[in-house]
Amino acid sequence: MGGDEIVDVPYGSDLRHLVNAGGTPGILFGPGDVAEAHRENESIGVDELVEGARAVALCVMRFLS
Repeated sequence: MGGDEIVDVPYGSDLRHLVNAGGTPGILFGPGDVAEAHRENESIGVDELVEGARAVALCVMRFLS
């Protein structure tokens, strides 16, 4: 997995509470490859961190404008 794909995943997150109990639609996204998540020595590259921060900033700016 990785890249710009939209995929289902076999794990949960706290987002399920907003969706299921609160009726709030949501999207879970972030930098890195989900196949590498929650492992010993988990890490992402600085370029992925910057790209993720830019994506969040852009979403906030669009939401607030």
